Amino acid sequence: MSGEEIVGQIALRIYDEEFACLREEVGSIPEVLWDILLLIDLDTELAMNGIRVFLENSSGRHLDKTIEALERIRSRNDLNVKKNIKHILAEYGVRTDKLRANVNLLAEYEVANPTKTHGAAIQQVLERVEKEAEHLYLYRGDENLFDLLFTYVEANQTRLIEEIGAMTDLQV
Repeated sequence: MSGEEIVGQIALRIYDEEFACLREEVGSIPEVLWDILLLIDLDTELAMNGIRVFLENSSGRHLDKTIEALERIRSRNDLNVKKNIKHILAEYGVRTDKLRANVNLLAEYEVANPTKTHGAAIQQVLERVEKEAEHLYLYRGDENLFDLLFTYVEANQTRLIEEIGAMTDLQV
């Protein structure tokens, strides 16, 4: 199986119950599988909602792990952008768990207004983050995150399949 086929199979099942349960057991997930899940989540959030929502939702709590995954697949440009985003947040004391908590205070079906949800000061920080995020692969077009991921998965597929087989009856 190629790296692309493995990622494709996982992408088809990423929101299945068995993967949802695995996400709660971060330490028990094989590193390569975790990297695949994180990078699919990153791509999905950026494409659908942008960096702010990525940081506000459950994917944002894994910002550090996403940065590590970008390093492992050798996505140098995106790695630097994500590190810059993390630095901007840290510089102003903005934590993703706090962003998530603010969003969780919204009433069901309430449309989120970033200034109302987080306050004007945090909104300004998020605007800086969004400006930095414009340098991510999705908006540049000169590097394909998934090509790098496919290469990484292919190079690590034996280890991935062995680790998945050892931990569960999931079939890739």
